[in-house]
Amino acid sequence: MCTSPILMPPRKAKTFKLDEDLVNALEQLADNAHESMGAYVERVLWRYCQGVGAIPPDKEPPKDPRGGKREGAGRKPKSDGAE
Repeated sequence: MCTSPILMPPRKAKTFKLDEDLVNALEQLADNAHESMGAYVERVLWRYCQGVGAIPPDKEPPKDPRGGKREGAGRKPKSDGAE
Protein backbone atom coordinates (compact mmCIF):
# COMPACT_ATOMS: atom_id res chain seq x y z
CA MET A 1 0.00 0.00 0.00
CA CYS A 2 1.44 3.34 -1.05
CA THR A 3 0.67 6.38 1.07
CA SER A 4 1.32 9.94 0.06
CA PRO A 5 2.89 12.25 2.62
CA ILE A 6 0.73 15.08 3.90
CA LEU A 7 2.30 18.28 2.68
CA MET A 8 2.34 20.99 5.31
CA PRO A 9 1.76 24.52 4.07
CA PRO A 10 4.89 26.63 4.45
CA ARG A 11 5.15 28.25 7.87
CA LYS A 12 7.32 31.11 9.02
CA ALA A 13 8.14 31.57 12.70
CA LYS A 14 7.94 35.10 14.11
CA THR A 15 8.32 36.39 17.64
CA PHE A 16 6.17 39.20 19.00
CA LYS A 17 6.10 41.03 22.30
CA LEU A 18 2.49 41.65 23.26
CA ASP A 19 0.77 43.26 26.20
CA GLU A 20 0.07 40.74 28.97
CA ASP A 21 -3.66 41.57 29.03
CA LEU A 22 -3.85 40.98 25.27
CA VAL A 23 -2.08 37.62 25.60
CA ASN A 24 -4.41 36.58 28.41
CA ALA A 25 -7.45 37.57 26.36
CA LEU A 26 -6.18 35.68 23.30
CA GLU A 27 -5.48 32.58 25.40
CA GLN A 28 -9.02 32.68 26.79
CA LEU A 29 -10.60 33.23 23.38
CA ALA A 30 -8.53 30.41 21.88
CA ASP A 31 -9.50 28.10 24.74
CA ASN A 32 -13.19 28.98 24.27
CA ALA A 33 -12.82 28.16 20.55
CA HIS A 34 -11.04 24.86 21.40
CA GLU A 35 -7.98 25.94 19.42
CA SER A 36 -4.34 26.51 20.19
CA MET A 37 -3.48 30.16 20.59
CA GLY A 38 -1.34 30.05 17.44
CA ALA A 39 -4.17 28.57 15.36
CA TYR A 40 -6.65 31.07 16.80
CA VAL A 41 -4.44 34.09 16.13
CA GLU A 42 -3.68 32.85 12.60
CA ARG A 43 -7.41 32.43 11.86
CA VAL A 44 -8.31 35.88 13.24
CA LEU A 45 -5.47 37.59 11.37
CA TRP A 46 -6.33 35.71 8.17
CA ARG A 47 -9.93 36.98 8.33
CA TYR A 48 -8.76 40.51 9.11
CA CYS A 49 -6.34 40.50 6.16
CA GLN A 50 -9.13 39.26 3.88
CA GLY A 51 -11.41 42.01 5.18
CA VAL A 52 -8.93 44.79 4.35
CA GLY A 53 -8.01 43.28 0.97
CA ALA A 54 -4.47 42.09 1.82
CA ILE A 55 -5.48 38.47 1.08
CA PRO A 56 -8.01 37.65 -1.66
CA PRO A 57 -11.44 36.90 -0.15
CA ASP A 58 -11.72 33.59 -2.04
CA LYS A 59 -8.37 32.23 -0.82
CA GLU A 60 -8.78 29.53 1.81
CA PRO A 61 -6.55 29.56 4.89
CA PRO A 62 -4.06 26.68 5.11
CA LYS A 63 -5.38 23.61 6.88
CA ASP A 64 -3.51 22.14 9.84
CA PRO A 65 -3.46 18.35 9.31
CA ARG A 66 -2.85 17.74 13.02
CA GLY A 67 -6.52 18.25 13.79
CA GLY A 68 -6.79 20.99 16.40
CA LYS A 69 -5.74 21.34 20.00
CA ARG A 70 -4.17 18.12 21.19
CA GLU A 71 -4.16 16.76 24.72
CA GLY A 72 -0.76 17.37 26.28
CA ALA A 73 0.44 19.69 23.51
CA GLY A 74 2.14 22.98 24.21
CA ARG A 75 4.02 24.26 27.18
CA LYS A 76 3.63 22.71 30.56
CA PRO A 77 2.15 24.94 33.30
CA LYS A 78 4.75 26.63 35.49
CA SER A 79 4.91 25.24 38.99
CA ASP A 80 5.21 27.63 41.89
CA GLY A 81 7.85 25.41 43.52
CA ALA A 82 5.67 24.76 46.59
CA GLU A 83 5.28 21.03 47.04
